[in-house]
Amino acid sequence: MIKENIVDVYPMSDVQKGMVFSTLKDPQGIAYFDQFVYYVPKIEHVDLFERSLSLMMDIHPVLRTGFEIEKYGEPVQIVYRNVYPILNVEDLTHLTEQDQYTYIKNYMAEERLKPYNFDHPPLWRMTVFTVDLENSLYFVQFHHAILDGWSMASFNTQLSAVYAELITNPQYRPSPLKVSVKDAIAEEILEKSNSQTIQFWKDKLTSYNRLNVFTSKAEFNELRRYLDMNVTDNLKQKSADQGLSYKNVLYGAFVYVLKMLSLEDDFVCGIVSNTRPDLKDSDKVLGCFINTLPMRLTLKEFETATWLAYFKGIEAEMKVLKSKDRSTLSEISKIVGQRMGSENPFYDILYNHIDFYDLYKQVNITSKDKHLKLKSFAVLNSYLDANIIDVTGKPIEFHLRTAMAFKSGYSLDLIHRFIERIIGIFLKTPDLKISETSFLSNSDHNLLSSFNSTDVSYSPLTVLDLYRSVVEGYGDEAAITFRGSTLRYSTVESVSSQLCNYLQDRFGVERGDLIGIC
Repeated sequence: MIKENIVDVYPMSDVQKGMVFSTLKDPQGIAYFDQFVYYVPKIEHVDLFERSLSLMMDIHPVLRTGFEIEKYGEPVQIVYRNVYPILNVEDLTHLTEQDQYTYIKNYMAEERLKPYNFDHPPLWRMTVFTVDLENSLYFVQFHHAILDGWSMASFNTQLSAVYAELITNPQYRPSPLKVSVKDAIAEEILEKSNSQTIQFWKDKLTSYNRLNVFTSKAEFNELRRYLDMNVTDNLKQKSADQGLSYKNVLYGAFVYVLKMLSLEDDFVCGIVSNTRPDLKDSDKVLGCFINTLPMRLTLKEFETATWLAYFKGIEAEMKVLKSKDRSTLSEISKIVGQRMGSENPFYDILYNHIDFYDLYKQVNITSKDKHLKLKSFAVLNSYLDANIIDVTGKPIEFHLRTAMAFKSGYSLDLIHRFIERIIGIFLKTPDLKISETSFLSNSDHNLLSSFNSTDVSYSPLTVLDLYRSVVEGYGDEAAITFRGSTLRYSTVESVSSQLCNYLQDRFGVERGDLIGIC
């Protein structure tokens, strides 16, 4: 890229640095190589679709951005004036659905192995597949350092609108936005020098505890479950009535389950935050505004509290955290004195409440049953990802994924069942004390009842009386066998009597004295 083509240069965010450095450290790795597939009505005007991409690049500098790591003394992102979209178009109508599935799945796998050249944008590319006479599938891939999930949804929304406008008005030009990634970078830089924020993290993470609930065995598991629609509606209403955010109630339920499984009441759990600048058009601007924060929970104080008091405590904690959510994980690590390496220094579990899917209601994107069952691709960056997918008018979805095996007895299904149990308690008996709450199912109760039904009526005979009766009836039978030697009941009785006599004669042991045995 020639210098005359450069229109802006500004620092990379800490999150971008982490993602890019991870990729440079492991060029063959696939972390931060995100891929998304979308079914849309057949794209008839490929030329207008490509023009739509160019217009999107005009109003979104991040789509024309590259990264330069070494030349400027610090890592920077460079916005270029003239960058052209990478768009491939393929007609797959001659293939059966199964062959289309195989072809596109292999295509996606091959694309993941093509590295991005960070100083040569664009750091994203797209392929359009025509799958039948009425439908197309477009496949978008990008490096996570330029786009987050909200931005991907906004990209699709805006792209659909621009394409539709161009079909009726080829001279259409979208209006420029009032905000950009640069504004978020400026806010991040200011936050790094905020003395109150620095002190907050020092106090918050002193002597923190990392949860120990995973083995060292790599194991991918995934669970998708939905809350009942009535439960979803009631949760939102009940939370509002109590002056709570239902999002914080869900988070509180999740972290309490972590407490139950780990038997810890002081630990750190990661939570995803959004750092979009609070300015006009911020919901439309494209970029990577994702941030992850180490949320420390100290739950011991709620041992004797009610569930409602607990959720109010979580609500208060989350409000404080929101005021500090422009702190980056890298900066927090420096404040606390933890070295940022290839692994997160604070947590292995990440919680993310995803509510940007409402943007797709403005786009004609479908995934009909008759079409290919292709999945988007993204790599886990923690051992447990808890994604709460929240779409207006639909039941809340829990999407739980693990990259490491749990210790014995833990499972994603168990986590989900306990979350639902806590939500049910909040809806029906919020004034119930946590200490008086049972998490056992009816079958668990029945099992315990049968285990504990051990009452037996005994005669007034002592254990010694009973043993002597055994000796009298089975004196010649084997009582103990060890390392090839066998003692009969009569021999054990004789040896035991000898020991008793020795203790009485040598040490003066009397009835009722305690004898230590090693």
